[in-house]
Order: sequence, then structure tokens, then C-alpha cells
Amino acid sequence: MKTVYLFNGSHQRFPSGVFSSKEEAEQLIRQHALTGLLTEYPLDVLPYELAVEMGIVNFTKSWQTSPAYIEGFSNVGRIHGHWHYTAGVPD
Repeated sequence: MKTVYLFNGSHQRFPSGVFSSKEEAEQLIRQHALTGLLTEYPLDVLPYELAVEMGIVNFTKSWQTSPAYIEGFSNVGRIHGHWHYTAGVPD
């Protein structure tokens, strides 16, 4: 499965970088002493669909299949990695 790495600066709403590898992302995070979260996302699939397919979650409530729930679902920490950085250093 192909993935990308998104960096979200601390308290920022949108990603400030999209990377093809963790190493590329970490190089720039260190270089600029950034604080935030690096998250690995799968390509061409919603995290919601991937979590269901992998059996990570079992949605039993009808509201858990609503568009509002699906569009807000980002449980990628259990599917792929996410890493915290403070001033360019991993936490």
C-alpha cells in the first residue's frame, strides 16, 4: 500500500507539507526546528474504509456510517504511524 506523510504544524488547521518518505519529512522538520505532528496516510482510500477492512474498528451505531462521521474519521495512528516533534526533535 502506498502512503504519504503529512506534517501539521502545532495548532495549524491544514498540513504545511506532504512527503513521500518519513526520512524526507524528518530532514526538513529538523532543519527548520518545527513543532507538530507527522502522520502517515494511505493513498487512494479513506482511513475509515481501511479501518473497517482491517477489522480495527467495529461500527455498531447508525451514526457511525454518516458522512459527518466518515469525513472526520482519522484513526490512522492505529493503521499507520504518527510522530510528534518539538523544535525539530522527536518527542
